[in-house]
Amino acid sequence: MKKLLFIISAIMMCLTVTASADDKINLDLPHIPDNVIVIDGENTEMAWKIASNITLTKENTGTWADMESEEHILPVDTYLLWSDKGIYVYADVTDNDPVFNGANDCFEISFNPGGLIPKEDKLQGMFFMFWPADEEGNVKCTRHNIDEDSLSGIDAYDVETKYKPTDKGWTIEALIPWHYICDENREVYINRRLTDNLLADFEHKEGAFIAATVCRLNGDDDSQYCAVYRTCTNNYGANFNTDSYNVILNLGAEAVIPESETAPAQTDSEQSNSSDSSFPSFIIISAVSAAVIVIAVFVIIRIKKSKK
Repeated sequence: MKKLLFIISAIMMCLTVTASADDKINLDLPHIPDNVIVIDGENTEMAWKIASNITLTKENTGTWADMESEEHILPVDTYLLWSDKGIYVYADVTDNDPVFNGANDCFEISFNPGGLIPKEDKLQGMFFMFWPADEEGNVKCTRHNIDEDSLSGIDAYDVETKYKPTDKGWTIEALIPWHYICDENREVYINRRLTDNLLADFEHKEGAFIAATVCRLNGDDDSQYCAVYRTCTNNYGANFNTDSYNVILNLGAEAVIPESETAPAQTDSEQSNSSDSSFPSFIIISAVSAAVIVIAVFVIIRIKKSKK
C-alpha cells in the first residue's frame, strides 16, 4: 500500500510541475482562406467561431511606466487566425470611458516570428498599434521598431483595419500582412552591431510559431493613458525584450469553417483547451489528481478491510 501511495504522489507532483513549469500561453491558430472575412470591425463571419483566443485580465498581464490604474485594467478578448496573407486579429475591448480620437485608447500586438529576434536586440519585437480614430470606424494604425528611425511608429498603410463602438467599449478587427510581420529590411541590433536580416528566414507555414505579446493602453478624456498592461513573462511588463513574449502562436492546419450560425461554435472550455495557460491548467490537473488519490486511498482501505 505504501508503494502504491508513493507512486500516486509522484505522479501528482509530476503533473503539477508540468502545468506550472513555465507561463507560456500556447494558442493554436487555424489556417483560413482569405475570402471568408471582411474587415469591418465585426466578428460576424463564421471563421471567427473557430479562432483561437486569449483574454487579457489583471491576473495574466503586467503593467509598466507606473500607469496601473486598477479601474482601467479591463478585459480584452483577443481572437487570432492566420492565412496566406497574414495574421487576422479581432479584439473585443471593455472600456468604461472610450475616447475615439486616435491617441488615448489603443490595442497593440507585437510579434517575434519563429523566436528569431534575440532578447539582446535593442529594437525588440515587431509592434503594431491600433487607435480608434474617428466616428467613421477608421483606425490609426502604426508599425514600430523596423529601424531606429521608426521606434515611435510609422503609418502602417498595408494593414486592413476597422473598429466599432459597442455597449461595453469597442472592437478592433485587422489583417496584418506577412511582409510587415517579417519585414525583410528589418535589421537586428546586438551589442550595438548590425546583423544580417533574420526575419527573411521565417516561413509562414503549418508548424511554424510566432512569439507575441498582446497589449492594451487605456486612457480617458483627462489622461492619455491611465493603465497600460500586456501579456508577459512573470507578469513583468516593464521589460519589453523578446524573451518577455509569453504568448506562442502556433500556425495550425487548414480549418473546417462552420457553414451557418446553427453550426456548433467552440465553447469556453474548448477555447481554453487551445491555450495552455499554466494557472488554469494547474487548477484542473491538481483537482483531477486529487480526485484520483482520494479514490485510490478509498479502494485500498476497502481492500484491507475485506482481507480482515
